[in-house]
Amino acid sequence: MDFSYSEDQCEVKNLAQKILIDQTSNERLREIERQEDRFDNALWQDLAAAGLLGVAIDESYGGMGFGFETLCLLVEEVGATVAPVPVVPVLVTAASTLQKFASDAIKQEYLPNVAIGKSIITAATIEPFNEVLAEPRTKAILANGNWQLSGEKHCVPVANCADAVLLTATSKEGLAVFLV
Repeated sequence: MDFSYSEDQCEVKNLAQKILIDQTSNERLREIERQEDRFDNALWQDLAAAGLLGVAIDESYGGMGFGFETLCLLVEEVGATVAPVPVVPVLVTAASTLQKFASDAIKQEYLPNVAIGKSIITAATIEPFNEVLAEPRTKAILANGNWQLSGEKHCVPVANCADAVLLTATSKEGLAVFLV
């Protein structure tokens, strides 16, 4: 059995490595650390311009369609350079979830913009004093055809610059996820 990377995976890894190493000098990281949001938007845009934000997003939504394993290579490179970009919350948690479970209309609205760095989506799953993510205390009630959400979330990555948030809640039917 061959466990080596494909040619496409090697190209993604090498491209990510080059961009990230070039833009995460100690001086640059210190500069970003002094910012309130600690987010390197210029680096994010460069990753988008290289197509790397769409590495796991299907081609029909503007991505490369290489899948989750290739996305993991990007995540690995981001971690190796301690790059101040929200790859995990945006691409792994939110975009991957939308791609798997959202309607085509939602996918078409959000995923192409994520792939080009125009939109940031994140997820709100953590609640105070609740360690069981699959059993959120946040409640979702359907009233007059509209969902009403009540509860509290914290530790929401890049919430200050997100265009949308995936939010977990408990409804009559069980665990639910809402895009707000």
